[in-house]
Amino acid sequence: MSAPSIIVNTARLSPLSVGMASLVQNGTDDLQQIELIQLQQNAHVFNVLADSLPSAGSVITHPQVGTSEKPDIQRVKLDPAPYDGTFDLTYDDTTYPSVPFDITGRALQALLGANYVVTRKESHAWELRSTDNRMIDPATVEVTNLVVPKGVRGTLGLNTMAIWLLFASSTEKIKTLTLEVQLVAPGEDPQTAFQAPVETSRNVINLATLHAATTLGLQSAYTALFGGIAATWTTAITGLTGGGAALDAVPTVSLALGARYDFTLNGAIRSFVLVAGAADPTDPTGQVAPLDYNAGSNNKHWQEEL
Repeated sequence: MSAPSIIVNTARLSPLSVGMASLVQNGTDDLQQIELIQLQQNAHVFNVLADSLPSAGSVITHPQVGTSEKPDIQRVKLDPAPYDGTFDLTYDDTTYPSVPFDITGRALQALLGANYVVTRKESHAWELRSTDNRMIDPATVEVTNLVVPKGVRGTLGLNTMAIWLLFASSTEKIKTLTLEVQLVAPGEDPQTAFQAPVETSRNVINLATLHAATTLGLQSAYTALFGGIAATWTTAITGLTGGGAALDAVPTVSLALGARYDFTLNGAIRSFVLVAGAADPTDPTGQVAPLDYNAGSNNKHWQEEL
């Protein structure tokens, strides 16, 4: 696909950000598709020092107090999560200034010395374990030099129009892509806030809920995707049989074999292709006989693409 699969709606983010979507990597048999969303942040919202926040800048827990029989274990977590800066860590009566916000467990252990084992639990959380059996006073953190995103709250709306187009050109029922969300502060490189593989099923994308403008965009992209094939995305079909707005009422005399209709029915995407022969009367949902069927002059029926 040449266009991004994701359309971003940031109207429910406060303060409002500008969302930009791009397709980083097309999906193939060997490569997972990568979709990138960047949220361009307001200069007055970002670059706020953590000490101006009303909440604490760190959380210290003490899951195991050291005794003569077991080591001391403490966990240090920066909260809210920073994306830049340094902090001062005081641990076991020693202060370590200007610790990088994303220091690795190995680097922090080298800083503390051989009497401790450090494991990074998250990008901004570490576990400190003593190598001898004794109690260590709770660690403290000064966070005045940490930079955190402040005030970005709400719901990021994603429109999966072209992701559905991938299903339209494939027989797969489930597709996996990598979704990454980045925060971009003014004058800063993008910072990844979320990245994970996302599985999407063709049965859970309800195109009936799309905005009218999006549906028009879908139809244009859909037509371009299938090129010369008579492929139609429509919201007018509301059933399979019974005439009126049903699929069997679509005139097929002038349609060539291979013509395709896609629509939503009861919240699920249904895809039917015109094939030769009479419909099987024992399969009324997977095969639909057109009302203008004629064994001699119009011997074809609708076959569902699964």
